[in-house]
Amino acid sequence: MADFLNSGAPGTCGSATWKPGVEQDAGATKGCAALGLDLANKSTEYDIVKLEADQLYYGARPADGSGLDTAEKRPTSLQPALARAK
Repeated sequence: MADFLNSGAPGTCGSATWKPGVEQDAGATKGCAALGLDLANKSTEYDIVKLEADQLYYGARPADGSGLDTAEKRPTSLQPALARAK
């Protein structure tokens, strides 16, 4: 997940490099382009999340790369699990 969050241009998803286990506030950059979050426009994200044991699942993103900005775009399936780093 850290690699994914760091995949965008610098300054588009938090003000520092993402590292596993280190909390970061994406508010300084007014969102996170990699996740399609735009806090400057106070957008709403219609996502689904599942936590099962040490695995975290997020909803599958739209194939066209658009955000989950309407209830109609709410995911109906999950992405592969993220495992908690220990």
